[in-house]
Amino acid sequence: SLKWLTDRRIIALLSCFFIMQFAHGAYNAFFSIFLVEQGHSKSTVGWLWAIAVIAEIFIFLLMPRLFKKFSINDFFLFCFFVAAVRFFLVYVGYESLWILVVAQIMHAITFGMFHVAGIAATNKLFIGEYRSRGQALYSSVGFGAGGASGTLVSGLVWESFGGAATFGMSAVTSLLGVVLMLWVRRHFKD
Repeated sequence: SLKWLTDRRIIALLSCFFIMQFAHGAYNAFFSIFLVEQGHSKSTVGWLWAIAVIAEIFIFLLMPRLFKKFSINDFFLFCFFVAAVRFFLVYVGYESLWILVVAQIMHAITFGMFHVAGIAATNKLFIGEYRSRGQALYSSVGFGAGGASGTLVSGLVWESFGGAATFGMSAVTSLLGVVLMLWVRRHFKD
């Protein structure tokens, strides 16, 4: 059944996945290249990636406790806000190692927390035999369509406006996610 195609909650959720992964397109494809072009060493870039992964592990450990205090929609709204700040920091502060460290720690929120909330939301809306469909949609719409589109557009922005502009675009895209989540919170209960 294609009934889910008309469910506004599911459309909003899939839009949420698409927007966040679109916003990460520049980061996933060009972050390392951009930083090396700005004069950061490859080993520094490697350490920045390691910091992001370590921060992500900590948020995965904290999420069960956080779910007792906050709703899925709270997580999504917070994640989009942090993503906007994170990508803005890269846009304006790419020369500062300390700003980049802070931005990489925010990966715990923009990827780790978002992913856990995304799985929880998917499991809530796609019940029983439809759970696998929900997971497939989460991956294909978010990581597939959103990630690919974000990477493609980031490349075009890079060619026209330079590397930093791609992260400015990511920040603006994340703000679209904030607007979407404010709308979702107004129209749907968690």
